[in-house]
Amino acid sequence: VCEALMVAHEGPDGVVHRDLKLENLMRTVDRSDKEIVKVLDFGIAKLAEKEADSKLTTVGTLGTPGYAAPEQLRGEGVDARTDLFAFGVILYSLLTGLDPWLGYDASKSTTQIYELMVASDRGDVRPFEDSGVDVPPAMKNLVLRLLQRDPADRFQSAREVRGELFHFRD
Repeated sequence: VCEALMVAHEGPDGVVHRDLKLENLMRTVDRSDKEIVKVLDFGIAKLAEKEADSKLTTVGTLGTPGYAAPEQLRGEGVDARTDLFAFGVILYSLLTGLDPWLGYDASKSTTQIYELMVASDRGDVRPFEDSGVDVPPAMKNLVLRLLQRDPADRFQSAREVRGELFHFRD
């Protein structure tokens, strides 16, 4: 996922996905039979430098509630760090089976859209311990940094996140 985001974010056009979620990730194999993850559905993607130039409807800027970063929910400018916030939601969900805000089953859709949006913008991330899953402290810290409300407090690039994740391989 980090490598796909690096290609999108660091490419000549600086594309921000804006709707990164578990459903938009597909595990497959490449031509050499190596397992890879593809990032799908760039339907509401935006060229990063053009974001300030466009006026989109609220629906066009939100992405999927529960994955959307606070700045995205407020209709502010988005950049690569917006996608990294969503990646943090994905990682939390993969590790615990729950959404990080309300503790709902991450594999099921919710009708509590407003509550989920308010919680992701203002609420606290549910402690990993509440899920009953033992998550290593370093991974908790990585995910919590991705889920910071202020983009300046998050990782600044997918390349930086990938570097941190490679430490878990050792």
